[in-house]
Amino acid sequence: MLKTIVVIDGENVLGQARSQNRWTDWGRLRDYVTRQEEGRFLSEAVVYLPIAPNGNRSGILRFHDTLRRKGFRVVTRQGKARPDGTWEANLDTDIVVGTMEMVIGSRPDIVVLVSADSHFDCLCEWLRRRGTRAEVASLGTRFAPELRKTASALIDLEGYFRTCKPMVPKSPHGEQEGNGNGSR
Repeated sequence: MLKTIVVIDGENVLGQARSQNRWTDWGRLRDYVTRQEEGRFLSEAVVYLPIAPNGNRSGILRFHDTLRRKGFRVVTRQGKARPDGTWEANLDTDIVVGTMEMVIGSRPDIVVLVSADSHFDCLCEWLRRRGTRAEVASLGTRFAPELRKTASALIDLEGYFRTCKPMVPKSPHGEQEGNGNGSR
């Protein structure tokens, strides 16, 4: 059995889901990229998520609790407001350092990074130099060229997103029709 760690760039995955007009089924995503049918077992699954500086805090915390009940470790970073009214919470460094710490501590055979972000090419190179297989999962059209070069393998998430529930369009009155809960 191959020990596998799954590291999910939550904001990146949510952006990919929105581009496909689909909700994210986090448990199914974890299972899709773990590939147990290939003799792998999941050692740990971590989701990195930003928190908006002035968002619905109770809703966000309920969502994080749901992920934890599904077996994920949730790592967050509080966003910072910018003068123009937008905000940012850059989790790239957290993802890199957290992944390196997990790899040093648990020595997995495989790390699956669920993100299309080119900033992770150095992490893939570091993993491969250590003898750890570095797989990157994303929509095929979204893979950064740098990741295509440095990853051991690429996992296209198109098949996964086809299995996810479509987002329900807004009614003419601006309300969401049906139960469009994306945190299943």
